[in-house]
Amino acid sequence: MNREEEQIVWSWKSNINPWSLNQIDEWTPFIPIINNQIEQGYQEHEKELIINENHKIDLNKLLQINIHNVNKQRPVRRCSNREDNVSYYRRERFNFVQPIKRSITDDTPYYGSSKNLDFLSEAQHLTKEIRLIKKKKIEKLQECCARLYTKPCFLLKIVNETLLDNDRTKLKTLGPFCEELSFDQIKMYGEAIGKGYYYKWSSFISTSKVREVAEMFGSNVLYIIQIQRISSNDQYVDLTSIAYIDDEEEILLRTGVRFKIDSCNYDLRTERYLFHIQIVPSFISSIM
Repeated sequence: MNREEEQIVWSWKSNINPWSLNQIDEWTPFIPIINNQIEQGYQEHEKELIINENHKIDLNKLLQINIHNVNKQRPVRRCSNREDNVSYYRRERFNFVQPIKRSITDDTPYYGSSKNLDFLSEAQHLTKEIRLIKKKKIEKLQECCARLYTKPCFLLKIVNETLLDNDRTKLKTLGPFCEELSFDQIKMYGEAIGKGYYYKWSSFISTSKVREVAEMFGSNVLYIIQIQRISSNDQYVDLTSIAYIDDEEEILLRTGVRFKIDSCNYDLRTERYLFHIQIVPSFISSIM
């Protein structure tokens, strides 16, 4: 992430029991518009402020308090570090849901009642970045769109849901750009091993050359992907040099990539199913 992108981040403790000493702490960042509201109150030395119709923040005790039941409280914290600001979105990007059958995931699970204003603010920022390069060569436009796809915001999920749903009504808007597996889905993948079946991912797929990154933000399944280096480069793009978070070493698989499943085993250490898959060279790749 560029230095100018770093900012103060406010997060709320999102464990089921936020006061338990036996759980690993889980922190979820507030959406930007609420984050800015809290930071402004903090800078102005306010004691507390209301962030929506259900919650207020006690800035002295660093607590989020339910307005309707003051006994419902959660710790909040203030950080000046990019890690907490983007971890939620990194998990969202690397946690792709790709069952064999078509599926659409739920809408972006933003916290708080001001999500529409937040969407508007982020959309205006994205539009501004695109307009800055709209008269440049197509290579610059492609690079900009790929970079924005890695930006910690709502865009990546909207793009992938549109691709999965084959929603052509959004073609004008998203044209330049374009959760965990259930037991039944895991079983379907497992049954495909060794049967010569080929499958296709309809959306963009975010992967990393660093296994630790995938393990950190993955869910109950880890895909170990084998892909050939092809001169035509029509199956993936290395985003390391242009991504917002360069230490992820992200490889973005293009839409329509085909693959076959070689093997599957359960890793007791990480408590995940490990699927070894092989990306099938495209027709263009095979003749280059």
